Amino acid sequence: MTAARDGYSFAVIRTSHVRVTFAEFRRTSAVARLILGLVLLGQLASGCKAARDFLPRTHTTAPSPDGRYVAAVRQFFNIDPPDDHLYLGPRAGPARRVMDLGGDIDWCQTIVWSPDSRRVGFLIRDQRLAVFDSASAELVALLVLVDSGGAYPGANEARDVAFDATGDAVSFTRAARTDPPGPVTDPRTRETMRIPASRLRLRVMRDTGQPVGGTIWVRLSRRDRADVSVKVTPGPDGVFTLPAFDEGPFPIVEVFVSGSREHAVLREVTIGDAPTPVRIPGGR
Repeated sequence: MTAARDGYSFAVIRTSHVRVTFAEFRRTSAVARLILGLVLLGQLASGCKAARDFLPRTHTTAPSPDGRYVAAVRQFFNIDPPDDHLYLGPRAGPARRVMDLGGDIDWCQTIVWSPDSRRVGFLIRDQRLAVFDSASAELVALLVLVDSGGAYPGANEARDVAFDATGDAVSFTRAARTDPPGPVTDPRTRETMRIPASRLRLRVMRDTGQPVGGTIWVRLSRRDRADVSVKVTPGPDGVFTLPAFDEGPFPIVEVFVSGSREHAVLREVTIGDAPTPVRIPGGR
């Protein structure tokens, strides 16, 4: 199911499971409110829809087929949008923020569910699919459906994304990225990508034998040079499991410690039963 889009409503957006108001706006600083007011007045005077694009709102929602869960994309206040954040939770309870997209870089306007409601996918920048387990809200896969080719935002995009009946594969059509949207490359041909069954596990420790602590960024690369970056928080033993991305081996795996210059680079990493050890040289 592809989510409906909520136009440009920006005062109060309500559904049975999501409510976003100007409370976020009121919590911003006085300087930010002044800047917003000046920009808003100017844009409204010109009749430009951009004046409404940076206000807090929930612009995309999609309930699961069984009606038990809901996925949503909320935009935070930002004078330089997009600033999208992904939410997932039970329809009768609070939603959990499961991913923050890169401000002014990434966006999400499409949500797809597996037929059995077991998984939900958020299409990021119309190229990558972040797949979450609906019950645990865990990021289980991060798939590059269409590579950007090293350019931003990339010449091509994925459309008509859908899970198969099992929820273990996704299909899509490839199209040129144009404004307004152009025709798909070949409407008769759908590409299919299976979600890898194996996931890479890492154990990140300092060379002193102590866990790193805090958050870590991991960049995974494929043979075709497509890559993804994931923010994780290791357990007390330094172990964490990355979302499925490729069956491997990975030509390059880069590990960065947030808030520092500490990092490590691994090459030709295979997925095994035991966590792959990563040693962070030096220390704070």
